[in-house]
Amino acid sequence: MEAPAYKQVALKVETMLADGALTPGEPLPNEAELAARFGVNRSTIRESLRLLEDTGYVDRISPRKLVAALPGAKSLAARTARALYANRVTQRDVFETTLVVEPKLAAFAAQRATADQIDALRRNLIEMERRVAEGGDIGALDAAFHDLLHRASQQLALRIAVEPFNALFTPMVAGLHYHDAASVDARRAMRERLLVAHGRIVDAIERGDAELAELWARRHLQDFERGCDLVGIDLDTPFDRAVLDSLQ
Repeated sequence: MEAPAYKQVALKVETMLADGALTPGEPLPNEAELAARFGVNRSTIRESLRLLEDTGYVDRISPRKLVAALPGAKSLAARTARALYANRVTQRDVFETTLVVEPKLAAFAAQRATADQIDALRRNLIEMERRVAEGGDIGALDAAFHDLLHRASQQLALRIAVEPFNALFTPMVAGLHYHDAASVDARRAMRERLLVAHGRIVDAIERGDAELAELWARRHLQDFERGCDLVGIDLDTPFDRAVLDSLQ
């Protein structure tokens, strides 16, 4: 069965971006011009533009002005995460995927990170140390650390692939650190172990030691799994709907 006209138009715009006929940031023609170019009516163009905007191929910079765009890792993550949720993917599925990919990203970062990227990781670590010492929340800093690590890998394909899992894994970490069964002392110990692991990963990246960076990234994740066992988190359960809603 032939795809609806609006989907055909959207696919043509995506192809133009992929082929370089359109460049990210380039203003799109108005609806009338697009309708004439593709030989369809303006209502079809409106549906196409809505689809392109939803999928990240178009950015709306004002009510009447659209520009071409390329969907990034973040914009793709929520859509894929919803598909994972609909398929009843478990927390263990997400953990095991992260356990495979994250250490490799750390190894790539040790081989490819720029001086500026290493400096950003180091600043994140220093701020996290300060926050832990003050007893503050480190959730946002932890998420930022892993985002910086992924960027430092210079591996765009893996970054895009892992982002949906990262979007689901971040609330899993928060669920462990603030679980009712975790005492104040246990939470402090978890944060301190997290700091040690992040520090070892950054040290390894700074030295260009890919093997050590990969090892510490794997240990860091295995420590998360042990923490879940200790407080009684069942990783074999699907995600709560609230996690999915937080990705909107």
